[in-house]
Amino acid sequence: MSKDKQCFSSEEFDVIREIVNISMGSAGSLLAEYIGAFVTLSVPNVRMIDQEASSITLNKLGVEYDAINITRQSFSGALSGEAIFIIDNSSNQEMSSILGYKACEDNNKNINTDVLLEISQAIIGTCIRDIGQGFSLDVYLSQPTIIGTEQPPSKLYDLVFGQHNTNWHDLLLLDIYFSIETNKIKCHALIFITEKSLQKIHAAVNQLML
Repeated sequence: MSKDKQCFSSEEFDVIREIVNISMGSAGSLLAEYIGAFVTLSVPNVRMIDQEASSITLNKLGVEYDAINITRQSFSGALSGEAIFIIDNSSNQEMSSILGYKACEDNNKNINTDVLLEISQAIIGTCIRDIGQGFSLDVYLSQPTIIGTEQPPSKLYDLVFGQHNTNWHDLLLLDIYFSIETNKIKCHALIFITEKSLQKIHAAVNQLML
């Protein structure tokens, strides 16, 4: 990515991280209520990225998981882009148990699917709504859709980009990691904000810095 495409200064990135951090806290609190356990949040990784560089990010992220389950949720308005939620099989199964979903004798995958959509909607929806509110930007969420279940991590990039006709260049990536050590649960939220929203975010950040 060329230097002129780095549209945020270090001070502006600090403001963005603070907004994301607050949004993460809200999502983490909601997740903690769901499962009745303390949720550990990473420091949000916020940076500019392009689609090519996304492959490196997703490949690195994939090594942290075994078989993965993934949802996609689009959002539009002044704040637009797509969010990806990733959780591995063991964490999904633990969530199922905590939330009271009983596994069928034939190992019916629909139970894990219900949990995947429920948790994804809670975490992603809360994050994006609070980010929009923090920047005073309108945002409209679609329903999450499942793009892969019980997939090898090596397929993560293809699942995110290969099955979807995206033509993204400059993206603002918000990389958020949640974990619950007592239950050995871990999951990721990747929020890709498209370039058409960057000017609005830039203006919102400058207003917050006044």
